[in-house]
Amino acid sequence: MKTFIRKIYESRFYPAGLCIMYLVLAGAFIYVVDYYPKGEIANHLKSWVPWNLRANFIFLIIGIVLCWGDIVASFRELRARENAGDISYFRRNYKGLLLIALVLSAFVITSFVAPRVHRIYYDEDIYASMGQVIAHTGQTGMCDFGTLDYGQYDATALSYYKEPSGWPFLMSIVFQLFGTDELYAFFLNNVIFTAGVLVVFFITRVISGGFFPSFLAALVFALVPHNLIW
Repeated sequence: MKTFIRKIYESRFYPAGLCIMYLVLAGAFIYVVDYYPKGEIANHLKSWVPWNLRANFIFLIIGIVLCWGDIVASFRELRARENAGDISYFRRNYKGLLLIALVLSAFVITSFVAPRVHRIYYDEDIYASMGQVIAHTGQTGMCDFGTLDYGQYDATALSYYKEPSGWPFLMSIVFQLFGTDELYAFFLNNVIFTAGVLVVFFITRVISGGFFPSFLAALVFALVPHNLIW
């Protein structure tokens, strides 16, 4: 599958096809904005946006599955060669162990050391509420009035919110899996930050080709005060 996708990407027709696709999407966007009233568009977006985000999330999972072999190989490269002589387990795996220690430390610091409080008042409550709305109703928007009766959440008055719904959508997944609780939103934020440490490490590794520049870049990212605070 990955080879087939690579052939499409490397095809000489790929740039032209990509441009045509963007032009079609732009034309459709202009048509919808010009033809439909603003209120009707907003009502449709309440339902369309969550489905679009679900599709994007599924594509991300598909991408991870397709690249799973490369991901595993990237971690295996952190180990010394099996025939590197009679060396201890730690010396053979010290790079991977250092990276694991850094990732775990970043998660612990941001989860249990940095204070778990709201820093953008109202906005964070709105985003969490939007996540709850998506989880329970399948629509996105700011709940102007809602009720929770006998465990059933009802967003009686829902208006399409001006801010993107990506972060509330991620929270909605957690809320659907574990229930609606603000604590889960904090931990989700901590997990994403921790994953960012790994992303920085491997981006730098691709650029520099070395372990220690990559480790230092990830360490700096993990210790940036605003990353820990936010």
